[in-house]
Amino acid sequence: MKFFNKRSAIGIMIVLFFTVLVKDSIAQKMWDNRPAKAWMTDAYPIGNGRIGGMVFGGINKERIQLNDITLWTGNETERGTYQTLGNLFIDSGNGDDSEVPADYRRELDINRSVSTITYTKDGIKYKREYFCSFPGKVMVLRFTADKKGAFNNILRLTDAHGNQPEVTGDKLFFAGKLNNGMQYKAIASVKLEGGKLSSETDPTGGSQLKIENADAITILLTAATDFANDSKANWRGEAPGTKIDRVLKAALVKPYSTLLKDHIADYQQLFGRVHLNVGSTAAATLALPT
Repeated sequence: MKFFNKRSAIGIMIVLFFTVLVKDSIAQKMWDNRPAKAWMTDAYPIGNGRIGGMVFGGINKERIQLNDITLWTGNETERGTYQTLGNLFIDSGNGDDSEVPADYRRELDINRSVSTITYTKDGIKYKREYFCSFPGKVMVLRFTADKKGAFNNILRLTDAHGNQPEVTGDKLFFAGKLNNGMQYKAIASVKLEGGKLSSETDPTGGSQLKIENADAITILLTAATDFANDSKANWRGEAPGTKIDRVLKAALVKPYSTLLKDHIADYQQLFGRVHLNVGSTAAATLALPT
């Protein structure tokens, strides 16, 4: 099997981007004034060439669809198919997001490979920043607000293949095995600033994390399979849990600012090599969502 590398992932992002000339600088952003409804047409992608997610940007229920590029069925004698991994949900209230604040903005800054969601609810200004780091090997989700204790959320993981999520301390995870024997695992590690984190039973009988009165939230998510690019080993290698533990151990000691800085620097080494100017755009057009 042949898998995308980092340059392939950036190539896909280049296909998605549009460039407009604003004064003397280049703005490379896709944006919308409402949350996404469908992953294919609305959600914005983040990824590092191995793991990735489609960001919906919901206010009351955020959803990030998760993928790992090595998660395939089949084997050397039977053609397989690519499998979605699951979903991460961050619930923050009741409702279906049909009422969207006037200042809501969901954008993907392709120059920095960072997804940002901002809005005001009940007089509180909220901001989220998401990115998927190649050097850090983790997806990073950062939630902040201009009021202390503003976050009361439920964090849920769902496995697309039916395994129940579990909680260990501040970590929420699921693990399983496909019919071809491929093992996989995904884990979300939660850091709170202020507030309280606890475990409870989710609606399906698995486990979920409850966040109460937090000032800010940082989630580090990563996933892995036991795939190895080695036919002599029957395409199997290190257990996914071992890979994940090593990745998280390295990432968790770094502050958010360092993870973000390292991600942008690494990404721009490749993305920043080419610029395309397609001319100026009228201000009225720029004011419209993508």
